Amino acid sequence: IDKIDLVVISDYRKGVVEENIVQHLVSFGKYIAIDAKKTSPIYQTKFSLIKPNFREAVEIGENLSFKHKLNNEDNDIERLGGFLYKELGSPLLITRNDMGASYISENIYHVKNKISKILDVTGAGDTCLGVFSILDYLGLQKDFALEIMNRAAKITILNLGAYAPSFDEVLNDINKVKSSCVIDEEALEIIVDSLKKEKKSVVFTNGCFDLLHLGHLINLEKAKEFGEILIVGINSDESVKVIKGEDRPFIDENSRARLLIGLEVVDYVIIFNEPTPEELIIKIKPDVYVKGGDYSNESLPERNIVESFGGKIEIIPFEEGFSTSTIANKIRNRSQTVGFN
Repeated sequence: IDKIDLVVISDYRKGVVEENIVQHLVSFGKYIAIDAKKTSPIYQTKFSLIKPNFREAVEIGENLSFKHKLNNEDNDIERLGGFLYKELGSPLLITRNDMGASYISENIYHVKNKISKILDVTGAGDTCLGVFSILDYLGLQKDFALEIMNRAAKITILNLGAYAPSFDEVLNDINKVKSSCVIDEEALEIIVDSLKKEKKSVVFTNGCFDLLHLGHLINLEKAKEFGEILIVGINSDESVKVIKGEDRPFIDENSRARLLIGLEVVDYVIIFNEPTPEELIIKIKPDVYVKGGDYSNESLPERNIVESFGGKIEIIPFEEGFSTSTIANKIRNRSQTVGFN
């Protein structure tokens, strides 16, 4: 025990780690973190950290005569967590499934999930408990520890089984580029649902964005001003050919998506195959739909769909002197001048 700094207790209600073992471990005065699957030993014991999930936290509250009806929302978590912290005398880390996690002691911190495709949730709670407790023991700020924990848990659920993420995997996730925000329709559904729960205002716009230029950037900056989150739909290579002709696009869809997500104002990019974005608009139900061009609200093809769910429409005129066709023609003329085909 002299060589041990931190003990993590996780027992899945199997009865292996009984109360006398818990009390024996606590008696050494080490940092003790417990995953509260079986709640009886925790009422009279002070731990360094107690980690229930939301359902388990509600059960503990009910056992301690907390009678209020709760939803998995920040305000209710703070209300329940404050009660449990007062009653138990130990800091709590409450994991909240797709709503993230909350740390509650004298201060309260929340972290939202980093949305990703879920392969297997096995071990996600253990990852949260293990990573957060060691960072807490090492004295990291609580909000920073929560952020690193959240990234580690994301890696766990992207792998089969009780996958333990390595230090390098977590570090790479922290440092990696925004390319993970180029999403598919499955991820879109999860992201939009999360944004709605967080009451974030969502802006959607779309286009081909072939040969990205200053006019595109100005219009995207203007679009972002209408809300908090900007989702950009870009036409696939196949649909660009239908709209622009067989010689387009000049830049493939994945490259166009990566260029867009590299812009600070763009939060998410999704590629779609249809000539128009109507299906995407129905799935996203943006608070504001931004269209570039010479449209009026009355002439906009997507008008009825947007208005059907109470969305607003904003028309942004194209910037004069900027267009992909103009740039392409200049390149063609220049190449012909110097003798290239």
